[in-house]
Amino acid sequence: LIIIKRTNQLKTATHIDYLEISASLNIHTYNYDEALRIYKEILTIQENRVGKTHQDYAYALYNFASLNYTLGNFFIAESLYKKSLLISQNLFGETHPAF
Repeated sequence: LIIIKRTNQLKTATHIDYLEISASLNIHTYNYDEALRIYKEILTIQENRVGKTHQDYAYALYNFASLNYTLGNFFIAESLYKKSLLISQNLFGETHPAF
């Protein structure tokens, strides 16, 4: 992760994968502040990379919501979950088996 940041590599899907792994490791070591920071960074990257109506952005919102829920930030989590769900419903339709 440090190497990627130092070389100013483009914010690719691989870079996002590394960030997600880093966030997960921080969650498992109870470093929630760093995990929140990383998820915010992922959201920003995805917004700029694919836009706010793409499934990758919805997935990032969902992960950020899940961490907020874990931390007891229920109102924030609910708002993020709803945004993620709305994007997915718009992409796949309300009759999709996932809903």
